[in-house]
Amino acid sequence: MQTSNRLGGRNLLVVDDEDNLRSMLAAALRHHGFDVALEADGEGGCEHCRTVGRTSLSSTS
Repeated sequence: MQTSNRLGGRNLLVVDDEDNLRSMLAAALRHHGFDVALEADGEGGCEHCRTVGRTSLSSTS
């Protein structure tokens, strides 16, 4: 998939405190073939990066 190649991988982390927005973003990204991890806040996002490791893109709001 072209988008995946431009980002250098398929693992994405979405961090947002709004459940609905996280769910919508995850559904759209998964539809396009990405593996998506979700966290509700910055602390969870940092912990995810420490324990899971590298992601291709992180999105926060």
